[in-house]
Amino acid sequence: MSLSDKLFISPSVVIESMRDNGYKNTAYAVAELIDNSIQAQATEVYFVVYEKQVQNTDGSQGGKQIDRIAIIDNGNGMPPEILHAALEFGASQNRKDLKGMGKFGMGLPNSSISQCRRTDVYSWQDSELPYTTYLDINKIQEEKQEHILYPHQQILPEYLTLPFKGAIPKSGTAVVWSHLDKLHWKTSTALLRNTQDIIGRMYRRMINNDDVKVVFQTYYLTEDALFGSEYVLENDVPFIANDPLQLMENTTLKGVKGYPQEISEPAFEKAFYDRFEIVLNNGKTGMVTISSSTISDKLVQKLREDSNSYIGNTEVGKKLKNNIGLSIMRAGRELDLIENFKLFDDKCKVLPYD
Repeated sequence: MSLSDKLFISPSVVIESMRDNGYKNTAYAVAELIDNSIQAQATEVYFVVYEKQVQNTDGSQGGKQIDRIAIIDNGNGMPPEILHAALEFGASQNRKDLKGMGKFGMGLPNSSISQCRRTDVYSWQDSELPYTTYLDINKIQEEKQEHILYPHQQILPEYLTLPFKGAIPKSGTAVVWSHLDKLHWKTSTALLRNTQDIIGRMYRRMINNDDVKVVFQTYYLTEDALFGSEYVLENDVPFIANDPLQLMENTTLKGVKGYPQEISEPAFEKAFYDRFEIVLNNGKTGMVTISSSTISDKLVQKLREDSNSYIGNTEVGKKLKNNIGLSIMRAGRELDLIENFKLFDDKCKVLPYD
């Protein structure tokens, strides 16, 4: 680079401050990658955690800890020139899709650096050998990398083929996070427990309609002196729709201890629904839907029969409390759940909206 070619922003200085970019937790960062998979028309998305045994500082054997995380899909994949731009901040092709979820081209790099120091991306089309490139924070900070390397072809690592049982789809993408220094939860058990409701809620409509299957998997790297190391599947959990309105028949609520299994219909009933057109700042129009629901009399009666406690203190009630708020949806995906949201009318009645 010549003396006249001065960068607006020095990557080695700015990259660390960019890591604190406002994601609530790991689940929201993972959701950015799931968005990309769905945008690429994937029907299967695997949220995969790879664990291994760690050693304590005194040399003794410690517990299991997450070593890598991967989001792997069977979407359309990317040609090398698009993959080359995928790790560039603001270069997403999704901004051209007015009805899509991606708009600013920041999801992949932003979500990745918020959780880890190294991101590798593999993408392939038409059963060809995958192309791969990476983003490495350590190299950026050491000023050894200022530009995204143009993708080169490489065999997909075997551990990334495990969710497909070796039958790699004709096209797809795998994003791998390693050197995970900012995870909110350090074990696969904690990660599953804390993400299944959030991700199930974000993509509830797509999951409920069978548009996409999102599966959480855990593989543990065994250490065998005789046979060598191999990954063993320990968790294989499909995410279930988590509907705050409880108007879907099959939701996470029905798996809660104490839920009356004889009630097969939705747990809630529609209370309010309205759909209207608005004029946006750019002069174009858009449609807004507002809806709310109330718990069904049948469920209330059954819960009172089975418990001496207030409904809110039962396991079912506690589960419902986790979804209270204003759920903001766009393109069939929840953008956010604003907790403790209250909208009062003239009679001071609280109406929860979706």
